[in-house]
Amino acid sequence: FIVLVHAFVVNDFTVAYVAGNSNTQLPVWYRVAATWGAHEGSLLLWVLLLSGWTLAVAVFSRPVPADIVARVLAVMGMVCAGFLLFI
Repeated sequence: FIVLVHAFVVNDFTVAYVAGNSNTQLPVWYRVAATWGAHEGSLLLWVLLLSGWTLAVAVFSRPVPADIVARVLAVMGMVCAGFLLFI
C-alpha cells in the first residue's frame, strides 16, 4: 500500500492503477486519497488495517487463553484472505 501511495505522489503513470485514477493537476493530498479511491486501493487499505489489528492481537493477547486467541487469529486471517481474493 505504501508503494502504491508513493506511486501516486510521484505521478508514476507506468502503474496502470495510478494512470487510471490520477492526473498531474491534482494536489498531493488528493493524490494520496486517490490511492484508496478505487476498488483495489480501498481493499489494500482494509488489508493493511486488518493486518495491523491482527498483529496487535497476536502481540498483546498474552493474558487471554491460547485457544481463544487462536480462533480470533484464524477468523482475522480468513477475513484478510477474503479481502485479498477480491483484489
